[in-house]
Amino acid sequence: MTVKYALFTLLLSAFSVSVHSAEVYRNGKWWDGSDFVATTFYVEDGVFVDPGAVEKVSISHDLQGAFVLPPLADAHNHNLQSPWLADNFHDRYLKQGILYGAMLCGSHSSAKLTRERLKLAGLPSIKVAGACLSSSDGHPLRMALKSREGQPDVAPDRIYDKSYLVIDTVADINKKWPLIEQGAVDLVKIIIVHHEDQTRRDNEEFFGVNGLSAEVVVALVPFLQERGLRVVAHTESAADFALAVAAGVDWIGHLPGYHWSTGKTAAAYRLTEEVAAQAAAKGIHVIPTAGVVNLFSDLSPAQRQQVQALQRENLRRLRQAGVSFLTGSDQFMGSVVDELIYLREILGFDAQALINSATRTTPQALFPGRKVGKLEIGFEASFNVYQTNPVTDFSNLSAPAQVVQQGAEVIIQPEQPN
Repeated sequence: MTVKYALFTLLLSAFSVSVHSAEVYRNGKWWDGSDFVATTFYVEDGVFVDPGAVEKVSISHDLQGAFVLPPLADAHNHNLQSPWLADNFHDRYLKQGILYGAMLCGSHSSAKLTRERLKLAGLPSIKVAGACLSSSDGHPLRMALKSREGQPDVAPDRIYDKSYLVIDTVADINKKWPLIEQGAVDLVKIIIVHHEDQTRRDNEEFFGVNGLSAEVVVALVPFLQERGLRVVAHTESAADFALAVAAGVDWIGHLPGYHWSTGKTAAAYRLTEEVAAQAAAKGIHVIPTAGVVNLFSDLSPAQRQQVQALQRENLRRLRQAGVSFLTGSDQFMGSVVDELIYLREILGFDAQALINSATRTTPQALFPGRKVGKLEIGFEASFNVYQTNPVTDFSNLSAPAQVVQQGAEVIIQPEQPN
């Protein structure tokens, strides 16, 4: 009898373990890519599941008519790209439901630790480009050389191959590979800045704001891709954009023309139909970061209108060619929400297209091997809940009432008083 009882207990225990419990979300309006649809979703083990496969419901959530979107993605920022930044600024992302993203100029020496800190902070789907490649007179050197008030000046040698990796010649590529490999996982960023203007070289005025040479770019991009890395290009001019396309980069991180260098006109930043078609044919994603124009307070109203007119023209040309846009802000004190508002209200982009880019196209480009970006059975159960419609008014995007990541509600720690 004792053995029979033990076997019965064991079988009962095994049966109990096999019964999975799900959570149900009722009375919500869920985004289907074109509109909000009233429906009910079941979540089990972090995934949306078929209601017919649910054996038991453990928790029922009443969304009371709220609007539901997949999480947002910011594919171009820098405000989480070091361990300190990840520790101190991650709440901004959680509060706004920005669960996917890319930090595009991390240091090779700290990238691994940064990824660990992001995971601990509840942001495991923020990528860190663990190698940022530029020239010895290139961006971001000038930014890195800026000393804090009262501190001694920083010498370039203290920046080289630390804050970013220096590649001045094709021969440097192999030499620097061990450092690239140390920090790079998936994404690497290369810097191209007005490479067509040779008067910028050996010129103190432009020291620290140049970038890689064309010769290096053409050799570097396939070198990195052959080793399993995706290449994101920082570009400034139309010639930079064309070089990045010719080299076959994976993403272009800026739309040319957000800031015009001294003495340059719109012609230096205007994209051609031919280059746009080539970018589309190669499947290159473009992150406009158009809203960064707002960071340049020295622009007169007339200059700002000229810049915005060129942005509309370039974006229209790329869109007509079939180029895919990803959403990214490159705004340290802002977020992708600011970029979306700019694209919608200033440049007149379609609201539906922008929402799908921020919640579907961009997450899927960041994580092509995962089922993200759709509120459908079989996809990861990550979503934002809004009390008011976020598609008709993008300002609502910054304050979701609830954020759920792979079936678990994101708990945001309250800010500590100073």
